Amino acid sequence: MLSGIAGVFIYVWDFLFPATYQSSAKLNGKTIVITGGNTGIGKETARDLAKRGAKVIICCRDTEKGRQAADEIRQERTDANVIVKPLDLASFSSIRQFVKEIQRSEPQINILINNAGVAVCPKSKTADGFELQFGVNHLGHFLLTNLLLDKIKASAPARIVNVTSAAHLIGDINFDDINMEKNYSALMSYCNSKLANILFTRELAKKLEGTGVSTYCLHPGCVHTELSRNISSVNRIIGSIYDFAMKLTFKSARKGASTTIYCAVEKSLASESGLYYTACRSLQPSTRATDDALAKKLWEFKKFKVRVEKKRSNFYNTIKNGRKEFQSDAKLYNKTAIITGGNTGLGKETALDLARRGAKVIITCKDFEKGKAAAEDIRQQVPNADVVVRHLNLASFSSIRRCAEEILISEPYIHILINNAGIAACPKSTTVEGFEMQFGVNHLGHFLLTSLLLERIKASVPARIITVSSISHARMDSF
Repeated sequence: MLSGIAGVFIYVWDFLFPATYQSSAKLNGKTIVITGGNTGIGKETARDLAKRGAKVIICCRDTEKGRQAADEIRQERTDANVIVKPLDLASFSSIRQFVKEIQRSEPQINILINNAGVAVCPKSKTADGFELQFGVNHLGHFLLTNLLLDKIKASAPARIVNVTSAAHLIGDINFDDINMEKNYSALMSYCNSKLANILFTRELAKKLEGTGVSTYCLHPGCVHTELSRNISSVNRIIGSIYDFAMKLTFKSARKGASTTIYCAVEKSLASESGLYYTACRSLQPSTRATDDALAKKLWEFKKFKVRVEKKRSNFYNTIKNGRKEFQSDAKLYNKTAIITGGNTGLGKETALDLARRGAKVIITCKDFEKGKAAAEDIRQQVPNADVVVRHLNLASFSSIRRCAEEILISEPYIHILINNAGIAACPKSTTVEGFEMQFGVNHLGHFLLTSLLLERIKASVPARIITVSSISHARMDSF
């Protein structure tokens, strides 16, 4: 009861006397990604962080507005390092494309600020079929954060800041009608998405314990921004009244950015994670927002929806692309290629192709007779083929070492090593050294072989090592 009264007091106090965060903290050498950094609170946050010396990446749907915001920031600080990249949070494919570009261009991400949002929209859906406000405000940021998480963890100490709202106080999550198909309310949809932001922050904090990455969520206060631009499309009269009142009473975007900046840079918060802030101080959110069981359930729900979509796409593309046949007239004269399991299947066909290109091909395999038969078959198709067969049992370290010794004696160069051999879905058994058979043959055996031949391969550069894996490496429950 007392905490609820205190919370209301803080909200009212911030409304009457908006907090302004003051700090001289510098962010030189830090990289910050901020969604929706082209306008409103996001733009003011980007401006402040750029002034502190950070490299700021503004990601937004309207890149023209993004460039204008970046130019405006550079006018205030000529050496500001501000980059603009396209990102549509209503599209999973856009999010993934953005992440690919960031992974390629940025060695580190020290702070991620999930600031973008839409509010009180007419009923509509994202490109992937989710209700727009839940999809943009929450699911889009959920996917973006998870796809960037490994890079953020590698950049620790790091922070993830989620901009939510006091509107979460009346929010709820109905898992049976997450898209509000039965009873759509533009206002309630917004409130629900803001509740989801807080639940996500809490659950993420648990998953990141001990990694050096902290999470924060915040209510920026009652701010005059473009976030409410959709109210007029729902009800023109209410929209006009709201806009007029907002201009008179709400605080500016610059003041509204204070708590976001506080969560991003305040040193005293380094030991805190998963909390909710407003007016540059922590505050207890609603009872629903502190329901850890609800937070976990929401995480698992989103994880299933987003992950399945990705897996379906990846599986389809793998099957589709797997039908493509490589065409090339490249020659491999005076090159030596070793291929494990080259006596049958993919290995044999690979050996045949490389022999046709003029390479010396060394087939290593457990079944020596099948290896000789494969070599004869290749020579019948390629009369001048230089094909050698050597015995190799990848389930035996001594066999691997013996094969490697013979190759190092006979071959001055190894230009290509293809780790192709493998076994699948075997009855439970172990290698000679006692390792589980499939792990031992498919991985440990090739690991040892590659390591033993590595100095010779390095002495033969340019050289290549190719390992045949499988789409079965992917697990539906890993994100």
